[in-house]
Amino acid sequence: MRKYYLFTAILMIIALVSCNEEQWLDEVPLDFYAPENSFIEPEHFEAAVTRIYNRWTSFHYHNTPCMPFIGSMADNMYSIGTRISLHNNEMVPETGTVSSWWRNQYGIVSLANTVIDRIDLERVNFPDETLRNIRKAEAKFFRANAYKELVITFGGVPLILQEVQAARRDFVRAPREEVLNQVVQDLQFAVDNLPHVSEREADGRLTTAAASHSLAEVYIMLEQWDNAINEASKVINDPDYALMTERFGTRSDEPGDVFWDLFRRDNQNRNGRGGFNSEAIWVAQFEYNVPGSHAPNVWWIVPRMFGPRYYALEGKEDGLPLFRGHSSQNGGRTNSFTGTTPYVDYDIWEEDWNDMRNSGYNIWRDMVADNPASMYYGDSIVKNDVIREESIGEWRQNWRPFWIKYVPHGNFPDAVIDNSLFPGATTSRARGSYTDRYIYRLAETYLLRAEAFIGKGDLQSAANDINVVRARANATPVTPDRVDIDYLLDERARELNIEEYRLLTLLRMGKLVERVQKYHVYYNGYYQSNTVNPRQALWPIPQSEIERNAGNVLEQNPGYVGGD
Repeated sequence: MRKYYLFTAILMIIALVSCNEEQWLDEVPLDFYAPENSFIEPEHFEAAVTRIYNRWTSFHYHNTPCMPFIGSMADNMYSIGTRISLHNNEMVPETGTVSSWWRNQYGIVSLANTVIDRIDLERVNFPDETLRNIRKAEAKFFRANAYKELVITFGGVPLILQEVQAARRDFVRAPREEVLNQVVQDLQFAVDNLPHVSEREADGRLTTAAASHSLAEVYIMLEQWDNAINEASKVINDPDYALMTERFGTRSDEPGDVFWDLFRRDNQNRNGRGGFNSEAIWVAQFEYNVPGSHAPNVWWIVPRMFGPRYYALEGKEDGLPLFRGHSSQNGGRTNSFTGTTPYVDYDIWEEDWNDMRNSGYNIWRDMVADNPASMYYGDSIVKNDVIREESIGEWRQNWRPFWIKYVPHGNFPDAVIDNSLFPGATTSRARGSYTDRYIYRLAETYLLRAEAFIGKGDLQSAANDINVVRARANATPVTPDRVDIDYLLDERARELNIEEYRLLTLLRMGKLVERVQKYHVYYNGYYQSNTVNPRQALWPIPQSEIERNAGNVLEQNPGYVGGD
């Protein structure tokens, strides 16, 4: 018994001496993620970076109202109807469009900051320093691009470079140049640490070329022309990149041309199922029914957004539908929410109508009536002038030139085909592109370098770069005396229409107000004669952000007061 009491006393003394009350009360999560056990292993950071890719891609190519809005407020497109296309209606501090753009960009910044702040912590187990730097570089790339787009749209914005772990209401706007200098730092880290295309992990992952392409654009914004030229040249001079100049890919045995091939299903990735594509720099992964891809209709703007509703057209004399309905061979279930302006449909082709990018494979300017009940069955509806004018629609939503980039005509997935109606008939779900989407491709890199040469005053070198792109299209070369920013914008429209965020390009160049007033159909008198307010060279800071920032003043951009 005496030994028992002695043993108990010893245990109590040990407990009293060794007890750390704070450690004893600590909870250690074992079966769920918490701050204490997250962001420790490489796979944790892989998951976090994958989430950034997902958010960036979904936001830019799926979320409404961003893409339709941005796609229809420039010189090349217009919304069918006037709600979105009227700058004075939508470009005010209270609209969801403005706040959605702001919050989604800062959401990407927040995710990136979490990765950047935590990846170098002592507790992190990263056995491969190269991989650690790649993940950090990916996060910095996305943070940089979010800030680049925020600067383009809003000017100076709050610069947040650390993970925000508690509520803050004291943000202030940093000067535009300070934000862009930070963007340069982030992108330079990405250039130095992202893998070369030959070593990247998978399709859709960033490479050093993508970072150089983006950095060239930022240097242009800073008017650092030589730096922009150098970054673009890194990509252009890389022997692993080249413009596609010969037929290739999944449908190269069909009538078409190489520009058409660039946008057929399966042809976008460098080593995709369609074969080798040396022009692709960064490609968003949207391919239909592929593990790890987005939902099949996630990039839904083509053909649903841009395709005319051809199936609503009627014959002149009999008033019957010219088409049996929407079909795979005619472009699927188009909704015509957004139209292309006469500027891109006609004006930019006047000097060279035979430009490959204007071929009948790439822009449909005619179709063949396929309704056997129509007296015009088998007729070319434009050439034979058989369309009843009233059926075209008030804003030509049912017929106008049909840009078929990313429209998988004749190649929609079987899941959206219903041959019981008629051969090739599509269901209402046949409205997506069902293919991957170029974010950066080499043709744009040439045009960015040309822009830098224009800024520097070297018009011969600018013409040389533009002519590389035009040569692939079998287009007439441009002479240096004709090269300026407006010509470059025309060339970008010929090459990149529907691909680029045109409104961002015009805002970045300071050309939005001028060119919207000149070319947009609701401003130049084609449909209406509205006026663009010069203040719209920048967007308004969202009123909701100003109001919730109670601890400091988040200054509004000039000219915006409430909803005025």
